[in-house]
Amino acid sequence: MSLRVKIGAGLMALLPMTSFALGFNNAYFTNMSVAFKTIIGNLLPAFIGLAIIGFAYGLFVYLKGGAEDKEKGKTLMIWGGLAVVILISIYGIAGLLQDLTGATDTNITPPTTIKGLNI
Repeated sequence: MSLRVKIGAGLMALLPMTSFALGFNNAYFTNMSVAFKTIIGNLLPAFIGLAIIGFAYGLFVYLKGGAEDKEKGKTLMIWGGLAVVILISIYGIAGLLQDLTGATDTNITPPTTIKGLNI
């Protein structure tokens, strides 16, 4: 199965949630964005720390190694720096998602009714 088919199927699976979100004043997406930012906020510092350690190890290998190790160290520094940038960008995207949906609290409560039907 190609990547395009998987992405299309995932978007089609999310389509019913967008129609239900209008009836809930975007409560579903607000709660999803708060949960997403909470998870990212808890895991992100550990991953950034690992990326910085990887960068520092690459710097150490670059400075202390021979010609072959210099290439390995340079590669590790590039990937470590790229990982830090990507991780910080993910946190920014999570914050943007929270701002766009108007989520301001961390009280996560899923909707209990769908158009008058109790779940």
